[in-house]
Amino acid sequence: MDRDCELLPQVRDDVEIAIEVWRELLLDVYGDALLRLSAKGSAVKPWDGPIDYVPTLSDLDLHLETALPGGLSATPEEAFDVALRLSSEHEARFFRARPDAFHLPRAQLSF
Repeated sequence: MDRDCELLPQVRDDVEIAIEVWRELLLDVYGDALLRLSAKGSAVKPWDGPIDYVPTLSDLDLHLETALPGGLSATPEEAFDVALRLSSEHEARFFRARPDAFHLPRAQLSF
């Protein structure tokens, strides 16, 4: 088996842990206002080979629905601050949960 294919299970584990950490973080921050979180795209589709999901290039598409008027923030400035805070906290939690990770899946949040 070639080296790239040997890494796929570890990469898949990284993605699954990243999704779980996002879910826990968003629930901690937004509680009952988080109505739905779903993962889409190449990160969660079946992978037949190493080019179906490429660490550091492919992203993890997360779609959220909240009960908050205006989504997660009211202004572009607030949106930037929220994105920085959430990303920073996610990264810290991810590496606590998975210190031997091959990569940190890049998330793209949409709501």
